[in-house]
Amino acid sequence: MPAIDTLRTIAAASIRPAPDLSVSDWADQNRVLDSRSSAEPGPWRTARTPYLRDIMDAMGPAHSCETVVVKSSSQVGKSETLNNALGFYIDHAPAPIMLVQPTKEAAERYSRQRITPLVERSPALRGKVSERKSRDTGNKLDAKEFLGGVLFLVGANSPVGLASSPIRVLLADEIDRWTKSIPGEGDPLEIVERRTATFHNRKKLKTSTPTVKGQSRIELEYARSDQRKYFVPCPDCGTFQVFKWACVKWPAGDPAGAAYQCEHCEVLIPHYKKPEMLERGYWQAEDEDEAERVRNVFDPPVKRDPRSVGFWLSSLYSPWVSWGEVAQQFVQCGKDRELLRVFVNTLLGEEWDLDDGEDISEDDLLERREVFGPGCPEGPEVPAGVAVLTCGVDIQADRFELEVVGWGLGEESWSIDYVVSFGDPSSDPKRGQFWKDLDAALRRVYMHEDGHEMKIEAACIDTGHQALNVYSFVKPRQKRRVWGIKGKHTGERLWPRAPTRRNKGRIDLYMLAVGVAKESIYARLRQTEAGPGYCHFPADRVEDYFQQLTAERMKTRYKRGFAVKFWELPSGRKNEALDCRVYAFAALHGWRSNRHTIQGALDRIGRGTDLKTGKSPARKRSKRWLKSRKHWI
Repeated sequence: MPAIDTLRTIAAASIRPAPDLSVSDWADQNRVLDSRSSAEPGPWRTARTPYLRDIMDAMGPAHSCETVVVKSSSQVGKSETLNNALGFYIDHAPAPIMLVQPTKEAAERYSRQRITPLVERSPALRGKVSERKSRDTGNKLDAKEFLGGVLFLVGANSPVGLASSPIRVLLADEIDRWTKSIPGEGDPLEIVERRTATFHNRKKLKTSTPTVKGQSRIELEYARSDQRKYFVPCPDCGTFQVFKWACVKWPAGDPAGAAYQCEHCEVLIPHYKKPEMLERGYWQAEDEDEAERVRNVFDPPVKRDPRSVGFWLSSLYSPWVSWGEVAQQFVQCGKDRELLRVFVNTLLGEEWDLDDGEDISEDDLLERREVFGPGCPEGPEVPAGVAVLTCGVDIQADRFELEVVGWGLGEESWSIDYVVSFGDPSSDPKRGQFWKDLDAALRRVYMHEDGHEMKIEAACIDTGHQALNVYSFVKPRQKRRVWGIKGKHTGERLWPRAPTRRNKGRIDLYMLAVGVAKESIYARLRQTEAGPGYCHFPADRVEDYFQQLTAERMKTRYKRGFAVKFWELPSGRKNEALDCRVYAFAALHGWRSNRHTIQGALDRIGRGTDLKTGKSPARKRSKRWLKSRKHWI
């Protein structure tokens, strides 16, 4: 009766309670890292990153919490925590699972680069997930069936994917990069959380690197949790403390030699002692008074969710990143506020606090004017640091205004030229003088300080006024990287991944998140020292230009507890100069999206190569340049 014995064995196994296994134990026993997705391939060792143990185990069914929140920097093992939880549920506690990435493309990329190696390299999973075959619907990029459950991989921008089948386990990754709202649907995080409502034993993991203070989803979710931090002991005095950026110290001029200074005994701790400190560390929830203070920052104040546990980590804890490397990256940021913002978000795991821009004075900018540009014959038209020229064009009812901006390393910028030309934009785009003047301005040749001729490499033209005529003007010039654009107030990407052709002109229309550009521009206008991000202005630039450039103010309103930032133009003020700078900045991003780099353009200058023709130039000024000069004088 061997067949009956076999059936009895299978039946007994199916009703036997699952062994008491934590997520971290499962990972140590079964997980194998792949060289395609890990810097340290081979068997997983939780001891390498002991701070991840409690995070992983909180995701297990034996833990009493419902929601696990991880607010962290990059390079601390956040993604591997997610992968280990996923592998645990596939192998040990099968259930319907949904993994949500910011976009559908990101979800498919994660499926190929993370999920496939996870399954292939872990023997415990290999036989449980359907094999990838051309006709097998059980294993696709966006859905993978396994014994007892299914994994859905969707993008937060896909309402159909989010609103699919009920799920028990939700893995929400990089929620600060999700779209704020899906038209006609609402907040994608709320939509997908509703899918877990039918399961009493549901689990939700929410992870992200934070972004802007008051606008960050992970900041809000962390505030609702018990706000845990990882305490480590000083090897010298034994006092437990949280790693803080203020305690990273280095000798003058040598950030690579940075060490961590104990905030109690002030001894300098070298990086090689970090593993010992991490091994002896422990998680501790924030003091309730401090936790409540964090919750009261929101308007209205948020309430503590007793079913939510939260963890915060910075790259100072990472065994793969030394304190010296963090210090080096900080020094490389210099005074560039945009680079500092990336540093604070991705390395310190903290929110960036936006200023409202009230402290930018046009008088201060006037005092920073320098001698260069077409209006300053005693100086160069284009200074030596400039590698590429872009242009932003604003069409008004009776004129066009444009700014030509030169860009150098670190997006240091020079306002090369500002043109206001009056005319009738309703005239024929093919024959009207208005459009001929605009075309001439975009074709103008400028002389680099090194003797090279330079042309405008990319231009963005606003289509908000006389849209049909702008479409007709742009269409035959798109190959010259003259792009039609339209501003929008939402979005996190200044330059879109792809244009839309849903317009009457059937052109490639680029929808710009202009608020992103304005934040960056205002941050750089505050810089007072030349270098990456600094803005240079020519000596002939008039006061009205600076008044327009600094006209708008960032304001805040609260929507469902979130601080929503928006830009407001005070009554009676003009902002054409700011719009032109935004469009020129966008044109730089569009130029870069075509695989161009500022460093590459500078290298061409260094080789004595003409940026326009790719050939070695004659050092004397060409007839074409003289003709262009004569036209505008």
